Amino acid sequence: MLDNNIVRWYNQNRSKIWRIIIIAAAVIILIRLANYYAGISNRNKYRNIKNNGNTEKELQTQSVISETTISEETAKKNNDAIKSFVDYCNSGNTQAAYNMLTDKCKKNVYRTLQEFENNYYKKVFSNSRLFSKENWYVDGNVITYRVEYTNNILADGGIKSGENFTDYITVIKENNEYKLNIAKFINEEKINKKYEENNIVIDVLSKLVYQDYEMYNINVKNNSGKGLNLYDISLNSISKWYIEDNNENKVNAVISEVIGEYLTLNNNQSRNINVKFMKTYNPQKKSRKMKLENVILGSESIQIEVSL
Repeated sequence: MLDNNIVRWYNQNRSKIWRIIIIAAAVIILIRLANYYAGISNRNKYRNIKNNGNTEKELQTQSVISETTISEETAKKNNDAIKSFVDYCNSGNTQAAYNMLTDKCKKNVYRTLQEFENNYYKKVFSNSRLFSKENWYVDGNVITYRVEYTNNILADGGIKSGENFTDYITVIKENNEYKLNIAKFINEEKINKKYEENNIVIDVLSKLVYQDYEMYNINVKNNSGKGLNLYDISLNSISKWYIEDNNENKVNAVISEVIGEYLTLNNNQSRNINVKFMKTYNPQKKSRKMKLENVILGSESIQIEVSL
């Protein structure tokens, strides 16, 4: 009896049932075709990225931020250096990858191979990576690229969401070799500019330039016979400490990262201080002055300005 009911229901709804089946089959086929062609497109895209460096566009002789350019030969050398670094990391040859870092990068960012492995290699290269890049800034012989690491779908079988990683890699010719500054470290620059007045000597020795900030190394000597307070950190303080470019754009010091007692010097005392300024890297807007306003010398307020 039940079978008869099913047959009767089927006969009454035969056209509707087959219409639904045909539509569902067509949808499944279309989805599979779309996925197939998307896979071909993605594979071609990533093969192009993997073969990065074969065309003028991929070499990127011109900065995307400014109109500055580099030669095709330099662009190819830079591209080959970044590609070699990525290939070494993908193959697990961390020693060879570490050897490609500049001396300044090893000194200031990753002092040992183990630091590099723990803080960069294991973080970025947990999967096989491809890379794409943009010529971001050109500053003389210092060329910085925005590098996007993506999963290698040919090795991993598909793109995993949320696993892309962006870095700013700077290529510098060092001892006739093309070396890299990674982890958004751009360069270390010597400054050696001095302020000397009221028996106070401030030497701005150097700065570390990162994509997101600058870190200045400063030596201060107080021979004034009075106490010196470089920055009053009280609640109602009017003290200011900032750097300024030629367009009078100002960036304040991150005073909260300086140990409070380092800001105060007794007579005949000196200190070496590292001061951070959250300044986005742009070689067209270089810092030209460092200003300290309302510095307290004894009971007086003074202004200090150092040309950079």
